[in-house]
Amino acid sequence: MELFTAMTDVDAVIAALAAGVDDTRMAVGGEAMQEAIQVYTYVKAAAKTTPGLKAVAEQLGERFKQAKRKKKPDTPEE
Repeated sequence: MELFTAMTDVDAVIAALAAGVDDTRMAVGGEAMQEAIQVYTYVKAAAKTTPGLKAVAEQLGERFKQAKRKKKPDTPEE
């Protein structure tokens, strides 16, 4: 029984650590996405006056479209 109690305590500590790691990962991912959107906005604006950036803006736009498609949550069918 002592082993079970000890393992329960270890499980609680690991669960708390995992929750903290997940929270940090989500925060970092959100910040990275905000920065990427800002770069994309700058590139789109600069592409209007710098023809060489038009292709880059289009590539970034495709990447954002792909990310949006992947982000859609799965809805269970009834």
